Amino acid sequence: MSAIPVLVTEAGAVRVAGSAETIPEAVGIMAGHIREAASVAPHGLRVGIGHGAAAPIAQALREQVAGMQGVDEIIEYLVGPSVGAHTGAGNAGAVYIRRARA
Repeated sequence: MSAIPVLVTEAGAVRVAGSAETIPEAVGIMAGHIREAASVAPHGLRVGIGHGAAAPIAQALREQVAGMQGVDEIIEYLVGPSVGAHTGAGNAGAVYIRRARA
């Protein structure tokens, strides 16, 4: 298997956050970014976990995120065609937003 890029979008720009050799490693990198964000979010995070024809990957990510301190809501979604056109089938990932108040 070739390297799996893990991408993040910050301030309107996409960058490579890491590279994984396996799907579980990629899930761990994504979960680590969420954990880091949750640790500095004073009122917790609202997390969306989505996929495009990759439900097992999204489920693995959800399992890691569900027990994190500072994550108080998880929403599941399907990746739409605007993202899927760039990534193809088999994509999975997460988005999050800090809560304004508890």
